[in-house]
Amino acid sequence: MKVLPIVVAGGKFLQDYTKSRALDYGAGTGRNSIYLADLGIDVLAVDQNIEELEKLATFNQRIRPLKADLREWKIHDKFDLVVATNVLQFFDNDTAIRCLMDMTNCLNSGGVLCLTYILDKKIFLPFGFEEILTSKFKVINSGTKIIQDSGHPDFPEPHQHKIFYFLGIKK
Repeated sequence: MKVLPIVVAGGKFLQDYTKSRALDYGAGTGRNSIYLADLGIDVLAVDQNIEELEKLATFNQRIRPLKADLREWKIHDKFDLVVATNVLQFFDNDTAIRCLMDMTNCLNSGGVLCLTYILDKKIFLPFGFEEILTSKFKVINSGTKIIQDSGHPDFPEPHQHKIFYFLGIKK
């Protein structure tokens, strides 16, 4: 799978890749982690299933996998970039809001948030979601769009998703 364009765009806001730290929140197979680590960024890749991430870490020492249930995990470090692509829609609304606040709080001032949220089964974002984003971040790019998905293990046929995307810099 290709890295999402919003992640590429978000990385461009970092001043010095070799001194930057990123959190790949819900890293999955590590597509974003690989991209960021290849730029020279140290990446904490967090997911419930980290077998693939552990394999990636053997080839790239900048990737540090961490096994955690994101619904319960509390972020204790500080980061320059947080990437959360297609993960929060799997949580109930209260948990998604709490996780968003946790991601916001772990960002250094001037840090970058890259977020996507699949809206296929939900008509709206969780109540308060957009208020947090617009009050805590200078919005660089945000909106909804339809994306093409070539398929994945859960649904191998090509299909589309309606997503909300957000790129912002912490105020």
